Amino acid sequence: MIASSNQYCVRKVLLICLNASASVRDGTASASVRDGTASASVRDGTASASVRDGTASASVRDGTASASVRDGTASASVRDGTASASVRDGTASASVRDGTASASVRDGTASASVRDGTASASVRDGTASASVRDGTVFGVATTTILFPVLNTG
Repeated sequence: MIASSNQYCVRKVLLICLNASASVRDGTASASVRDGTASASVRDGTASASVRDGTASASVRDGTASASVRDGTASASVRDGTASASVRDGTASASVRDGTASASVRDGTASASVRDGTASASVRDGTASASVRDGTVFGVATTTILFPVLNTG
């Protein structure tokens, strides 16, 4: 394990989680926080970050990266494997070089980008975009605001 840290702030008997971060070279890294920022980074294995309000990000070189947040921004990036990002309100983005990238958001913007494999983006209200170089591209939007789908393969 390279590093592992958790930062907390207590005011007026109320526990406010400012940020939680977890980093590991081989294995699994997970970070969860209710309010603030959660980030997880791992070189080989699985990285996951979940936060209720704020920003959640997960990055992993080989394996699976997932980020989920209720309000705010969720991003997941992985070089080889699967990247997924899901957020209820705000922005969700997923980027992966080889494999599968998916991004889903209820209100706001969802984007998914993958070089080889499958990219999918789904959003209920707002903008959905999906881009993939070689393979399959899939996008779903229930509104007519703006819905670009690019297949550069």
